[in-house]
Amino acid sequence: MLSQDFFNDEFLEKRVDTFYGYGNYEGHYWFIGMEERGEDFQDIDEKRINIWSNRGKCEIDDVAEYHIDMETWDERIQPTWNKLIRIVLSAKGTRCDRYVKLH
Repeated sequence: MLSQDFFNDEFLEKRVDTFYGYGNYEGHYWFIGMEERGEDFQDIDEKRINIWSNRGKCEIDDVAEYHIDMETWDERIQPTWNKLIRIVLSAKGTRCDRYVKLH
């Protein structure tokens, strides 16, 4: 099957061109990554793109609220976020092992 069989091209193009990720333009720290993981076409199209559209097609969004809407929010610290949290805590001079389980 071709990708056009799965994606709404208009939403996909708009998201690629205008969605920058999660956070706050006024934030003290910015982490820039290559991509956002998706399980499969259904996860990307039906969940991520449609929920992004329903939430107002924001340039940046709140990571927790977005993933709650996707029904994928888990309060455990995801491994990628674990490392970013450790960087911020270290930059603030805070002992990381008090807040983030070290592996």
